[in-house]
Amino acid sequence: QAFYEDGTPVTKISSFTTFDLSGRWNITDAFELNASVANVFDRIAPLDPTTYGGVNYNPMHFTGALGRYFTVGAKYTFR
Repeated sequence: QAFYEDGTPVTKISSFTTFDLSGRWNITDAFELNASVANVFDRIAPLDPTTYGGVNYNPMHFTGALGRYFTVGAKYTFR
């Protein structure tokens, strides 16, 4: 049996869903820009003291442990 810090027994972990966006723009045949936003609404994953392979967060809830984050990139194809 697992317990939260206040002594309450863990009986159920709340559900967790995030919303992600990504896009790509082909500027020319050789040059492309891309960007993404993970966890758009900055949701926090529920505390999961019973998880394996992580500390207090389920490893599958990676974006909830980190919060919202952005990535941008570019790709050029030499011919």
